[in-house]
Amino acid sequence: MSKRKPPGLIRNPPPSSPVRTETQEITLHRGPLPAPEVLEAFDRVLPGLANRIVTMAEGNATDRWRTNRANRIKALMGPIFAFIAAMTVFVGAFYLILNGFEIVGLTALVAELVGLVGAFIYGRRTAA
Repeated sequence: MSKRKPPGLIRNPPPSSPVRTETQEITLHRGPLPAPEVLEAFDRVLPGLANRIVTMAEGNATDRWRTNRANRIKALMGPIFAFIAAMTVFVGAFYLILNGFEIVGLTALVAELVGLVGAFIYGRRTAA
């Protein structure tokens, strides 16, 4: 049994055949602005374009910072207002109890506690 090479595959090309070499360059740039070489090319095509692009990126960064700040403030205000509302009901329930409205005061206190416990349980389930 003879060993044959599969057709179409040449292990060592003959020395007379030309060798072709290809080089490929890949450039990766991340960020809000193009690479400095690209900005320079933009400026050559349309003078002042690089400055406009940089100004636009600065404006976007400022807007993103303001949006993130507003979201942080909104996230903080929810728990603050919830605490104020809970304390108002808590103080109001004790005021009612101390002034002879025990059933109404206890009902308000129990309703508040059930609501707070429910909010904590629901919040932990949705966070998980």
